[in-house]
Amino acid sequence: MPVFIERIWQDLQHGCRMLAKNPGFTVVAVLSLAIGIGANAAMFSWADALLLRPLPVAQPGEVVSVGTKVTLEGFSNLVNSYPDYRDLRDGNHSFEALAAMANFDAGFAEKPDGLPQRKLGMAVSGNFFGAMGVEPEMGRGFRPEEDQVPGRDTVVVVDHSLWEQQFASDGSSVGREVRLNGIGFTVIGVTPERFTGMSSRVRPAF
Repeated sequence: MPVFIERIWQDLQHGCRMLAKNPGFTVVAVLSLAIGIGANAAMFSWADALLLRPLPVAQPGEVVSVGTKVTLEGFSNLVNSYPDYRDLRDGNHSFEALAAMANFDAGFAEKPDGLPQRKLGMAVSGNFFGAMGVEPEMGRGFRPEEDQVPGRDTVVVVDHSLWEQQFASDGSSVGREVRLNGIGFTVIGVTPERFTGMSSRVRPAF
């Protein structure tokens, strides 16, 4: 047996004997290691999801946020009103496309007479999927004219996970009517499984 392996084996034996003689210290040491390893694993998972993993769109490195910086209670965010977005979009000479989006909560019911469940969704402009290079897995995305007249085109694209859970992966789900806050919306498409939204922290249901 090589000398260094023999020394390592002796050190392990000595360490085990010392731990066996001091069970209280052993418990503290094991708990400290467990907490440290768990905390590091949690921090890495958070950093991986928030900082390292790219957005699930066609060209994630080319996506930027445009808006007015607003700070509230120590947290900063970029915001725009919809009229501001239209002005930016119509006068845009710098970006390939500008799309609008906003998260919101809504009561979602898969059937007109169903019991609503609170879900997080995204309100987006008609060019959203085209600008992000995301093709729905089923059905279609929004047409540009479908965001021109408020309340005229009540259409929705549902998330792949919602489609699996609420619609049992039913291929005939496209064309069905669902309710958002009591208003009827027609399902026109299902997002691909890889598309989890525009934030690593939340995944919209529709």
